[in-house]
Amino acid sequence: MTFGIRNYIMDEYICKNSKYEKPISVRLYDHYLETDCGDCSRTILYHDINYVQLMRQGKKYKMKISTKAEGDLLLSNYFYLSNGECEYRSRQYASLVRIFHLHIKNNETIRFFTKTGWFQPFFGNSQPYRVQSIPLNYLPT
Repeated sequence: MTFGIRNYIMDEYICKNSKYEKPISVRLYDHYLETDCGDCSRTILYHDINYVQLMRQGKKYKMKISTKAEGDLLLSNYFYLSNGECEYRSRQYASLVRIFHLHIKNNETIRFFTKTGWFQPFFGNSQPYRVQSIPLNYLPT
């Protein structure tokens, strides 16, 4: 896995949200992101994003990107190995979140929320935040 910053372009981030899902690869570019999960790939333009939601539960962190046309994309700080163990990729995930926010910081139509836990209703315990100040307790250390 290569991971670097070149003019705020991320080479690649890979996560696997559960042991039953396929790995998701994401690459960030200046005006869009690309995802690949083996049998499906898609391009999401940043101006097509409705909202971004950062979530956490214990040591697990997720970022949900909701789009107008492509549906939702869910990225996490973990990768489930073939033996069922969970590998945490916290440093790489935190970089992904920060770089992604740099790319979308000038888009005034995107809404930003945080949420603790996975199963509460969307707006039940959501708190808005500004793109310029990502809440640090929603980034793994």
